[in-house]
Amino acid sequence: MKRMTLEQVDSLLDNGIIQVEFNPSRDDVEIPDNLRNKDVCYVNFSYNYWPHDLLVDEDGIGSTLSFKGDNHWCFIPWEAMFSMWGFNDAGERVVAVAEEPKKERPKLRLIKGGKA
Repeated sequence: MKRMTLEQVDSLLDNGIIQVEFNPSRDDVEIPDNLRNKDVCYVNFSYNYWPHDLLVDEDGIGSTLSFKGDNHWCFIPWEAMFSMWGFNDAGERVVAVAEEPKKERPKLRLIKGGKA
């Protein structure tokens, strides 16, 4: 299956929220310090979240997110992600998962309906 492109991520965001599952212990991940000791972390991104500073580029995805009422800039590099999911234009759940958990950039593949 093919890798998810920036345009596909953008399309999922146009339809609402995407959830990203990632490794919070990596040095290149920007999240609140109290989340770093977990094996895996999940955050949601949306164009609708205030302050509307969502960034999606070749390096990863970032935005100011709120944790227990405190705002923090968060950035998750593609290499740190295990999976992400959102909904396509037809309302179907779309899941992208890393093909191999290794230190190099993972190749994400699309799974229609969220099933492998």
